[in-house]
Amino acid sequence: MINICFALHDEKGTYAKYTAVAMLSAFLCTEEKVRVFLLHDETLSNESKHRFDSMISKYGHSIEYFSIDVVDEWKKLKNINTFTVGTMFRLLIPKVLSSDIDKVLYLDSDIVVDMDISELWNMNFGNKLILGRKELHYDNPIFEQGVDEDTYINAGVLLFNLEGIRRKYDFFNETTAYLKAHPDCMWNDEDAINYVLDGQQGVIENRFNSYTSKLREKNEKEFGSCIYHFAGDFPHLINMEYYDILYFDILKETPFGKGIKIKELADGAREKERKKRQLVDDILEKVKSVSNIVFWGAKITSGYKEVKNIVDFSDKEVCFVDSNEELTGTRIDGYCVCDLNYKMLCKDAYVVVLAYNHYEEISKVLKHNGFVEYKDYACVTEMIYSDNWMKDYLDKVI
Repeated sequence: MINICFALHDEKGTYAKYTAVAMLSAFLCTEEKVRVFLLHDETLSNESKHRFDSMISKYGHSIEYFSIDVVDEWKKLKNINTFTVGTMFRLLIPKVLSSDIDKVLYLDSDIVVDMDISELWNMNFGNKLILGRKELHYDNPIFEQGVDEDTYINAGVLLFNLEGIRRKYDFFNETTAYLKAHPDCMWNDEDAINYVLDGQQGVIENRFNSYTSKLREKNEKEFGSCIYHFAGDFPHLINMEYYDILYFDILKETPFGKGIKIKELADGAREKERKKRQLVDDILEKVKSVSNIVFWGAKITSGYKEVKNIVDFSDKEVCFVDSNEELTGTRIDGYCVCDLNYKMLCKDAYVVVLAYNHYEEISKVLKHNGFVEYKDYACVTEMIYSDNWMKDYLDKVI
């Protein structure tokens, strides 16, 4: 029997299908029986639960549900809205699973399995308590706290030695204490896991957690005996790779994807991309025509640099604004980071939102102050340099 744990927070009712694909992909590749543990909060709908039950029963496996209450300390984390709170449920695994379960494989919902999962399940822990692939974040402040860069692991695919962790650590309380002491940590629960278990992590081959974004970036192909992780990525409908095709083939077999027609979805995505490109061209022409440009977001400025490559700023007044008051008065590329009220003083300014993770809330503020989307502001950098719109498209059509 293989124990696999998933965590699900589904506020919009659109995420359960991804968890279902991850589950089913593991079932289809694995000969052994699987016992699923699903950690969830109140956002799991009865309809989604019924679909999970029917799928798991169809393939002869079993599932147990664990309802999780969101911990107050989690709500205070600086990045809690950047990442789904469901990832935090990992910290409760040693606590909520019964004491007779001495080992469990945790899988994120944004993965698709293309290997017999028993290969990972049967790995020897040696003297380690948790196994995962080496993470790629080399600028993480946690390394200044003594955590070893060479053994910091990604939390998307983890094999937990529960018996050993319970014996040596008060895991939930210790990870929660770390988060309470470091509410601005970069990767939330992943940081907490690596901090508390530093020196106890075993590094496994990348193929057990292969980032699709890196495969796309390097135009690499990786087929079979692999777990694909759509970390910072999503299944593509345009210029589809092997793992995208695999993903949608499995989605069609889940209760969440019955009746979907991939060609029609792909045609719709291509048409949406064509309209997006036209909209981007229109917006950039608007940015070129104004005399004042306000960039909202002073932490991630790569989008600003890309816009500057397209738009000549020599005859324009340019500034930055940011909700973080500590940044007010600093300079970026010679331009001042101003108080947020400055955006209202720029009567004829066009606002380019760089903080795309907060675009929805920024948009509400701008609309409240009389700005009209696309006419007066837009998240231009997100539209030009990201395909994240495709994930929103998938959530709407499936």
